[in-house]
Amino acid sequence: MFHHRLGGVPGLGGLLDRTVHVGGSPFTVAAAFYSSRRPFETRFGVSYRQVIDLSDWDASRVMHTTGQSGHPASPHYDDLLPRWSGGQLIPMPFSPEAVDEVVRDRMVLVPAP
Repeated sequence: MFHHRLGGVPGLGGLLDRTVHVGGSPFTVAAAFYSSRRPFETRFGVSYRQVIDLSDWDASRVMHTTGQSGHPASPHYDDLLPRWSGGQLIPMPFSPEAVDEVVRDRMVLVPAP
């Protein structure tokens, strides 16, 4: 379970926390750790996976937990959870050309004058 810091506030847990079922133990590739008091509840585990192809940087793959957004109203708040729990990876384009082919939104940050 992914507990949001504010999930303990009455009424916010259902909005902010996410539950996902994963396998693993401290002795598996998909390392996951649990409490002996709650053996079926994962307490912490691998949150980021990355495979870099040094012969073709654009063929690299990545995965992290939950999603790209920290805002619970965003469609990207938890959209990566099913892929993460399934051990899948997503493309991680590197070159400007490869990034331009897949980009959907772009945020440009400009320093204040």
